Amino acid sequence: MGPSLSAGPDHDGEHVSAEAYGLGPLLRGREPARAHPAVDGPAPDRPFQIGEGPFYEAPLQLSPCLPGVGGLHHEVEEVGGGHLGDLGRRRGCEPGEIAAILLKGVLYPFAFKQVAVIWERKDQVLAARFVTGAAEVIDVEAGPLEDSPLKGAVAARALQGHQPLLVRDIARDDGPALQALVPGATNIVVVPLRAGREGQGLLLAESGPPPSRRMSRRSLDMVARFAGHAALALRNADLKAEIARLAASDPLTGLANRRALTTALTREVARSVRTKEPLSLAIMDIDFFKKINDTYGHVAGDDVLRAVADAMAATVRDVDVVARYGGEEFAIVLPNCPSEGAPIVVERVRAAVASLDTVAKVTVSAGVATATGADGADAERLMADADEALYASKRAGRDRVTLAPPAPPGASRPPLDLGTREPTVGSAVIFASDGDE
Repeated sequence: MGPSLSAGPDHDGEHVSAEAYGLGPLLRGREPARAHPAVDGPAPDRPFQIGEGPFYEAPLQLSPCLPGVGGLHHEVEEVGGGHLGDLGRRRGCEPGEIAAILLKGVLYPFAFKQVAVIWERKDQVLAARFVTGAAEVIDVEAGPLEDSPLKGAVAARALQGHQPLLVRDIARDDGPALQALVPGATNIVVVPLRAGREGQGLLLAESGPPPSRRMSRRSLDMVARFAGHAALALRNADLKAEIARLAASDPLTGLANRRALTTALTREVARSVRTKEPLSLAIMDIDFFKKINDTYGHVAGDDVLRAVADAMAATVRDVDVVARYGGEEFAIVLPNCPSEGAPIVVERVRAAVASLDTVAKVTVSAGVATATGADGADAERLMADADEALYASKRAGRDRVTLAPPAPPGASRPPLDLGTREPTVGSAVIFASDGDE
């Protein structure tokens, strides 16, 4: 083992060995950091006195690790009790887990009072905080994307300058948005998180009073390395999530595709059997869609499909799954929705579609089936029942919602013979538009 490398006078004023925190492997053989001018106000207003001269830029040239982050753990295996090593080994790690590993790996080794991370990617913001003495990381409500804390002056300086800032009072310089991540904090290290063009964020670490506390250049360098590796891991998690989303989405409408529908329905059926809660399924078909394609063209037909998909998704609950089942056919999985409520929900969807302003009048026919939960559930049976109820709606004049008949207690539901009986006999027609004959 090489000689112990000093981290300089640290937070508590004592001479702390880098080996004491397991930082030696990262410090050995590194090029010294390059000095640069102060960037956060005049020298008298600086929050820390740097232990080794002026503020130094943390070297952010990180090991190539994409695709995958498996190579990261070779450099950071011993850092922060192994937390950062986990980032390299856990390729399936969710962004929230990565944030927790980062915060826990930074707080105690560097004796911060509290630390927080915010990570913004596309239309989502992840924010979390970890405080000395706390058992778990706390999720923080970051607010809407348009009011993201990353839009403030401190965040802009850190992200544009690609280097840590030392800030005495975030509330004074940036307002309440960023301060909400580290409430009441003073003397804060602000480290930019960047990995590629898609994601960006900040790591905030409070040293606390007094302002005369000293923080070594090596400590800043190590914090920046923690942040840099975490940013790469967060980007990898985002990329994996995006790939999974694309694989489960219909490219035209953005709804769940048939594969995702099958997965969701299987999952909800198992949950219904376990919890004995009802589960409903609706299948909806655009009436006379071929005429729209033949009359106005396939581009207009695609626009209609997208408009219908948007109307459906906007009308149901967040827990419901709306999918494009195939062609002009859609399906909605309604967890914990009984037979009394499911037709009402689907009728709202039918009415929303009927009110669309498109190249032609658009209506949908729907079939609804419900598994009670108490009698168990079967995905194939539920799908078949909803499909049969859909065709009952079509036979009854279209633009309506039909509920499949309930199965007798303790018996499986018999199939409907729609070719030999009236739909109103084999199934209950719940809703129809006023214009139907």
